[in-house]
Amino acid sequence: MKRVVLVLAAVLLVVPVMAQQTAQLRSLRPQIKPLATLQLQQPIVLPKNIKAQPLRARALTGTEPIHRTVKSGTAIQGVRSAVLQAPGDSVGFTYYDYQTNYAMPDRVVIYPDEGLAQMVWMAAVDPETNTRGSYYALLDISGDEPVPVETQNGWTRMEAARKGWPEIVQFDNGAIGTVSHTPVIFTRNDEVGVDVWTTYQAGPEDAEGNGSLWPRVTIDGKGYLHAIYTYAGGANVMRLGYVRSTDGGQTWSLDNEVIFNANMPALISADCYVVEAQGDLVRIAWVDESSTLWTVSSTDNGETWGEPQAIFGPQYSEQVTVVDTVNADTVVYVTDTVPAVGIDIDMLLDADGMAHYVAQIVFTFIKGRAVWQNGQLSAVPGTDTLFYIGAGILQIGCGYYKEGTQTIVPMAPPAGGQWDGEGEWTLYGGPWLSMSRYPQLGFGEDGTLYCVYTSVKNGDIAQHIDEQSGDTTNYLYGHLYATYFDASAGQWSEPTPLTPDGVDALYGTLCNTVTDHLYIGYQADDAPGTLITGGYPTDQPTKVMFLAFPTSNLKGVSDVRETTDLKLRAYATPNPAREAVRIYYTLNETVPVQIRISDLLGRTIATFDKGVQTPGTHLLWLKTQEYEMGTGSYYCTITAGQRSVTLLLKVVR
Repeated sequence: MKRVVLVLAAVLLVVPVMAQQTAQLRSLRPQIKPLATLQLQQPIVLPKNIKAQPLRARALTGTEPIHRTVKSGTAIQGVRSAVLQAPGDSVGFTYYDYQTNYAMPDRVVIYPDEGLAQMVWMAAVDPETNTRGSYYALLDISGDEPVPVETQNGWTRMEAARKGWPEIVQFDNGAIGTVSHTPVIFTRNDEVGVDVWTTYQAGPEDAEGNGSLWPRVTIDGKGYLHAIYTYAGGANVMRLGYVRSTDGGQTWSLDNEVIFNANMPALISADCYVVEAQGDLVRIAWVDESSTLWTVSSTDNGETWGEPQAIFGPQYSEQVTVVDTVNADTVVYVTDTVPAVGIDIDMLLDADGMAHYVAQIVFTFIKGRAVWQNGQLSAVPGTDTLFYIGAGILQIGCGYYKEGTQTIVPMAPPAGGQWDGEGEWTLYGGPWLSMSRYPQLGFGEDGTLYCVYTSVKNGDIAQHIDEQSGDTTNYLYGHLYATYFDASAGQWSEPTPLTPDGVDALYGTLCNTVTDHLYIGYQADDAPGTLITGGYPTDQPTKVMFLAFPTSNLKGVSDVRETTDLKLRAYATPNPAREAVRIYYTLNETVPVQIRISDLLGRTIATFDKGVQTPGTHLLWLKTQEYEMGTGSYYCTITAGQRSVTLLLKVVR
């Protein structure tokens, strides 16, 4: 497959009718200074056909298709096996196989007092999905292998009517409950393992009759319940609603609903938020329409709330590129392309109440119009459009941030390492999403942080041919991966694949509590795709699975780290630099040396062939103006024989 390295954002847009020029832009959309920055060690490589796409509202009609949106055809490769070889225990099935729009909710809890695991899943037992709702499964995890436990009512819907979007909470006595919509309700039992359910109204309808929907819920140290949700219409579109219950879910603070002006992406804001609690602390996180991750917290069990705080988001330079002319005074500009946050996120609070976040990493730029006024360029309000590049990045999946630090640590790479760019994954969901989806966090008893996420595997493809056009599509199977954070190394372990070839494993959800096993819920079938997103045609239901995966089987952190290679050391000064930067590198052997300067997304700025050099310290004097290096960040990659090291350079004007 041919690959190209993404260069300036302008290359992805219209061909300009004038020579491109750079200029300082005034009145760029307001930017919030975040708490953390992303440190990338390598340029980002994109497949040949990648295109940036603008953020557009998705129409929400309140209805959903009940069949896969795929043209009729016949499989000619990747023939389905008679027995699905999905790891774990099958606890149920569903004809409704679309579990979430973006962030994956918690669906699994364990009750160690009795050696039990409990799980809820959104399912429907009829092909028309009229029976959609929350379904309950109980498992005995006290032995070497989990054993499904038969309950009184079996695999039946917990609610009385068609509902969806559950998230599980567990009370001190092992009873569980779940939210669902629309409007938001809370359904619970009274003791562990007893599948007799009572439902209470938990979310309001606004004055226009728009019901609360896409809920999330958590439970704090006092047993108070905290629910968040949004609205598909009315005055509260793009906003985040909050209510709580202090009596186990029987009544909720509907008359004292808190509305956060979260400014979430219009009509695609479903599930781009999470709520967690620890002791008296309650914390909410969400992604807004500028692709920034925000958080807000309460230290008194949701009674009062502090001010929202930005964690990480795009930081554009005011030095923009003019790519087209509208008239004598008005031009079209694009900003630099910078890292930002996708919509799939998760958050977990540790024993000390510190928040840990994981979020997809995408890249964004702004295209808009500006006018020349007195020799200066000023943005025209209302003309700027945010463009995303996400569903095609080969090696960047998610980033991890711990409260109190200043760095986003890359993690959860596509395909468990680097996607080869081949095949179509119907779970893209849009350009604001990466090829690593649904990250879910869990804490071990020793404080180790684990993550399960969903991606693809290179070469695991089912080929579909359209009977009418003859067109062939290679659909990628979904795969689950697990990784953990090695605090001593400051990085995440190499992802461990959890599912085999030929199984479409999706929507992995990890129990927040990790023992010597990861307790994972997911769904699996032999047909890539889902009912909503399309894919490979099938009329068979999807299996709902429970997997207990030993933590001892996880791969470790790679032993090879370029920054500790004693045979090649390098540093740059000053950094940030204005006119020039001195790059020093030290060799311990005689080797050929090449130095490459590139921008954040891989465009080559300059190359230096230094020939064969002897051991010792060497200097490269890089004049930034000579190579037209504007304000921003750049990579300096030094290759000495078979070894290389990459420095991050910053230029300011």
